[in-house]
Amino acid sequence: MTAMIKHVTTSNDVMRALPSFPVSIANELRPLLEKADIETYKHFLSTMYHYTYRAEEQLTHARDLCSDPELFKYFDIMAKEERGHYLLAKKDFEEFGGNVETTERPASVKNFQDYWYALGTDNVNEFVGAMYVFENVASALAREIIDMMKRLELTKRQSRWLRVHLEADVGHGDEALQMCEKYVGDNPEAMLRAAEYGTEEWAAVFKYAFSHNG
Repeated sequence: MTAMIKHVTTSNDVMRALPSFPVSIANELRPLLEKADIETYKHFLSTMYHYTYRAEEQLTHARDLCSDPELFKYFDIMAKEERGHYLLAKKDFEEFGGNVETTERPASVKNFQDYWYALGTDNVNEFVGAMYVFENVASALAREIIDMMKRLELTKRQSRWLRVHLEADVGHGDEALQMCEKYVGDNPEAMLRAAEYGTEEWAAVFKYAFSHNG
């Protein structure tokens, strides 16, 4: 999907490269959103249930590896904001008469979680680089997400997960950028590497989510 960027040694190089990652994900997801039907959307909700089921735990893990007070606070706040988001996907899914708890965790979600727990070995700013990617895709796809919700005639009770994340991720994207700007100098290569691999793993989750073939 994205070409690996080699021989990057400066903070400025990394900050110039970062915006390309969420844009590349958005470009891949855009056609999938445009052709999604109700069954695909239900498959998406099921995937998001599993994707966010351990989100608070994952962010708490990152928080606990941070000795810097500001980084600790950032991940603590993010962890609390993710609390219970999996329940939104569960309730949305139930509006279609299903029980999401009977579905299995997709392999792509497990791979993403394995990726996350492997971060922080070289530098905890790897978590920040990853967050930048994840928190900036929704704003790049806002129009397509809204168009899909209208086209599928989703009610508010069927689209709580999407609405919450569409609204929250705009502010979260700006916050993640600020954190990257502050901590990129600690280890530019580590931040970039985390963003590169995070782009692959995150995209895999969402491409799977919109891959239902009936």
